[in-house]
Formats: sequence, structure tokens, C-alpha cells
Amino acid sequence: MAALKQIICPKCLAKLKFDPDKITAEVVKFKCPNCKTVLSIRKPPAQKEPPSPLPPELSKPDTGPVSETQGADTPDQPQKPNDKI
Repeated sequence: MAALKQIICPKCLAKLKFDPDKITAEVVKFKCPNCKTVLSIRKPPAQKEPPSPLPPELSKPDTGPVSETQGADTPDQPQKPNDKI
């Protein structure tokens, strides 16, 4: 359960507490229990978890040494021979 948040009625200054996890709509409107002023609460923005950093062994692929037949301009996919009939 998240910590309770507090809203203060601008008319009667009543301190009202609410659970932000229970807000399901983008905006929730309700009446102050003391003075009946209509108040609204916006849904808090979704908190994104920061992506976990990759371990060093996964951060860069190990391509190994480049041989004479495998140059930098060699395509990733093997080329098919041209079979013309």
C-alpha cells in the first residue's frame, strides 16, 4: 500500500487524505464532506522503473578477430549463388 496523500479543501481548509492507488480514472471528482465543495484529484503519472543496466558481458557482442575472408564489408547474411537456368 502506498502512503496516503493529503488534499486541502480551498474553501473550508479541511484536510482530506486519500490513497492514490485507488484512483482508477484519469480525474476523480468528489464533494468535501464539510462544505460540499466539488474537488478533483488527478491520477498520478505512472512511475516507470528504470531499465536495469546490462552486465558487461552482454553490453557489446564479442565479434572476435576478423579473418581475411570475413572483412568489415561482408554482409551479415551469406549470399546465395546465382543459379541461372
